[in-house]
Amino acid sequence: MSFHNSDRTHIYNAVVNTMKNGGFEMIERGDDWNLIWTGYTQAEDILQLNKYQKVNHFANSVNLGRKDLLWKNVFAMRLKYPEYYNICPFSWVLPEQQFEFEKVKNLEYSMDKYFIIKPTNSSCGRGIKII
Repeated sequence: MSFHNSDRTHIYNAVVNTMKNGGFEMIERGDDWNLIWTGYTQAEDILQLNKYQKVNHFANSVNLGRKDLLWKNVFAMRLKYPEYYNICPFSWVLPEQQFEFEKVKNLEYSMDKYFIIKPTNSSCGRGIKII
């Protein structure tokens, strides 16, 4: 059994160690693997898989994995169906929504609130700030 780490993602030690402890070996290239750990997949990646090969992301799932894109989709649905899509705290994508964010941040009732700033398309807590 082997697993392959794609050129498109960071090697996570926890994943590598878990796979090795499970009897897998890591290979850099080749077609004979069971799991590919990648940052993203596309439909053509999935279509070429054998039945024993697995990937860690669904094809074209970037709208779920990137929090800015997820929020844009949730917000669009919240505008259309507000009673069903009040499922997460209100968010802003900066800098394009800086004005709206500053209005809420400066309101008197929100002075005791904290805001989490997360960079677009980042992972593992890199660049996250609390203000």
